[in-house]
Amino acid sequence: MTALEKNYSHYNSTVDAIINLLEKDTHEPAALDKIQTKLDLLADKYQEDEALGTLRYKLYQAQAMLLYREGHNNEAIACMHEAIKLKGGSYKFAEEFFDNVLPEENAITEPPEFNGEIDGWLSWFGINFVITPVFFVYYIFSGFGLLNKAGAVRLTKPEVYKDVRSLALTIVIFYAIELLLLGVFGYFFFKRKRYTRAIAIGFLIFVIYVAANIGSVAQSFASKYGVQSDASSNSSTGVAILWLLYWIFSKRVKATFVK
Repeated sequence: MTALEKNYSHYNSTVDAIINLLEKDTHEPAALDKIQTKLDLLADKYQEDEALGTLRYKLYQAQAMLLYREGHNNEAIACMHEAIKLKGGSYKFAEEFFDNVLPEENAITEPPEFNGEIDGWLSWFGINFVITPVFFVYYIFSGFGLLNKAGAVRLTKPEVYKDVRSLALTIVIFYAIELLLLGVFGYFFFKRKRYTRAIAIGFLIFVIYVAANIGSVAQSFASKYGVQSDASSNSSTGVAILWLLYWIFSKRVKATFVK
């Protein structure tokens, strides 16, 4: 046993035990969930550990085997390609794995449909993490600006003050939450974590809810005081719905976020 293997004996023994367990033909869903929990704990501790070097391939191999057992072939293929990349080349188990997962006419050297990188429409979506915070900060400061304006009529027009304050607080609170969630989403996105898809779907649903809520409050305010309402919430809702559909149905998304 090398010095590296001694230092990471817990990692090696645990991941080897998982691989041996997954080599059995049948597993109950509850058992697979327990294995996934163990893999997640290993990933949190060792996935970014550069000192572990090529031995990290075992983590991806185990994840690929688990995904295959769960019937997620595309994700399993992407994970196994990551294992090959980390190991530095193909190996016997990987070849046997692809023989089982891919149709026989596809050669082992044939790359998957997507290479697991942030590319295509995902790269365009990634630009949102640079541009969108600027708009969120702008909306938050606009909300505080409304609060300041409301203060000027607090005594003379208490009803107007109450309505403007309600609108301003809605804007500030919702966009502040969106900004915080966007930061969390961005971390998972650029790390290509396997939970990114679920986080993206939840985040976009919240964005749609926020846009609809603020739009409703603004429209009510505009109707009550005879001012023009900003229709930007409608366009942002439409864009969010399109991205939501992309994150739900995209094969590239499913093949990219597998770590």
